[in-house]
Amino acid sequence: MNRRWTRRAMIAGGTVVGGLAAAGGLSALACSGNRTLAALDPDRLRAGLADIVAPARIGAAYGSGRSRETLLAELAAKPGLCAAAGHECPATLRAAFRAQVAEDFRSGDVVVADRFVVARSEGIVAALGVGAAT
Repeated sequence: MNRRWTRRAMIAGGTVVGGLAAAGGLSALACSGNRTLAALDPDRLRAGLADIVAPARIGAAYGSGRSRETLLAELAAKPGLCAAAGHECPATLRAAFRAQVAEDFRSGDVVVADRFVVARSEGIVAALGVGAAT
């Protein structure tokens, strides 16, 4: 009796693990990114705000004196931000955003916003995310 129960438990466990693996594969396909022009919506980058320390302060400081059009032009000059804005999956978007921030620091493209030294990409996203552009 004990041996039969173990076999059933193993079969059931294998089925559950297989189902979870299939669901994970489908999730990865959903996060592959949507690269259409309509998908390049800067409002999607708000998911990146979670990775910025004090986004309201940085956004207000960086966006001060910059129009939304100027910020969008700066965003367009950052290929990593454009790629991030094209993703529908928040985890993939945040990973692309973090990669662009790391590239900004590597290349020395940093700014001081309200006494914070941040990557220019962080300033752009924070300013667009909090609506600080004038």
